[in-house]
Amino acid sequence: MQQPAAKRRFNHFLFSILLILGLFLVAELTAAGALSLLKKWKGIEYSPLPEARLSDGQRDIIRRMLAGEEGHIRYHARLGWVPNPATTKTGFRCNTQGFRAAAAVVDARPAADRLRVATFGDSFTFGHGVTYPDTWQAQLEGLRPEWEVLNFGVSGYAQDQAYWRYRYEGRDYHPRIVIFGFNSENVFRNLNVFRPFYSPQTEFPLTKPRFLEQDGQLTEVQNPFQQLEDYRLLLNKPAATIRRLGEHDFYYHQLYRSGGWDHLAMVRYLKLVGYQLSGAQHPDMLFLKDNIFNIDSEGYRVATVVIDRFVGAVRAEGAIPVILILPTGKDLVRKAAGQPKQYLRFAQHWEKQQYHVLDLNDLIYNDRINVRDPVYYTDDGHNSGRMHALMAGHIARYLTEDVLPRYE
Repeated sequence: MQQPAAKRRFNHFLFSILLILGLFLVAELTAAGALSLLKKWKGIEYSPLPEARLSDGQRDIIRRMLAGEEGHIRYHARLGWVPNPATTKTGFRCNTQGFRAAAAVVDARPAADRLRVATFGDSFTFGHGVTYPDTWQAQLEGLRPEWEVLNFGVSGYAQDQAYWRYRYEGRDYHPRIVIFGFNSENVFRNLNVFRPFYSPQTEFPLTKPRFLEQDGQLTEVQNPFQQLEDYRLLLNKPAATIRRLGEHDFYYHQLYRSGGWDHLAMVRYLKLVGYQLSGAQHPDMLFLKDNIFNIDSEGYRVATVVIDRFVGAVRAEGAIPVILILPTGKDLVRKAAGQPKQYLRFAQHWEKQQYHVLDLNDLIYNDRINVRDPVYYTDDGHNSGRMHALMAGHIARYLTEDVLPRYE
């Protein structure tokens, strides 16, 4: 018996609704699965711009910093932050002058019978999470007792901060050799002013100076928080302060915002993928092409000039600059897989400039170690003392055999 037309229309409507709901559910589950895979295999997760306020954890870090509670870093008006001499945290201790060295107090001038080496860079230079005796600097001293090696590396630093730390602090110690620790990831940090814009989940909710590219020239933009008390603005007037900090921050103007539909996995996935692909139409935004740094990007241009300036500043002091390409688990795995070096264009530029450059990724890979063996890394992905030992051996040979003889 044929159904009445009204009932047929209702059944058709019900079927359409159920079909739409089914497709919606499939899309949600697919998007949720894709988000999970991106986080697990690529380390990419949905992290929208902190527009209105920071996370509770970041706000707590700021409160403790304002209260003067001990941490392994402390505020610095010019550089953003520096190591805290007062910290008792294992793997982060430094001397009373705020850098890592064998001596609690280092004289401004080296002893006549010792060659002073100073190192600058980020956490891979500092030896994040590694006790001082296990750092490559301390082990380098062990291999060359006639050398004194000072470690001015700082966790979380960009390359511009490393440059400024040499300019404003390191050169006052008159090193003969000055090592710039190069880590590919730091290229991204140069365009950042407020760390959470670049890394929304960071435990460093801190501000920094940066070089701003204007008309082909680099102009220094000073740290926006010129006194520690300025951080209180992030607690009391977060939205307005976050907007102000974003004025000269590359990521603030590119990162996706949170929204009222973020509870849907599809929305989060589309925002995240859209952000990851956004550089495809804008070569200046696209840091990497075919997984190699893009020479047309602002990131490459700024990093190149910063490192050139570092080399020039060292030479102006009559010292010897050396660029040290630091080994990282990611770079070593790429090499083992036969993939190109992300930093290839930088290496080509430095070769053209005839800089002293030591690529530790090449040398350590040639040591035929298992680059995926966790014994060479700390739990958070930094290099362990065992990796530092390999580094120290190669650095000692390179400086002794290839660099110093040219200046005798």
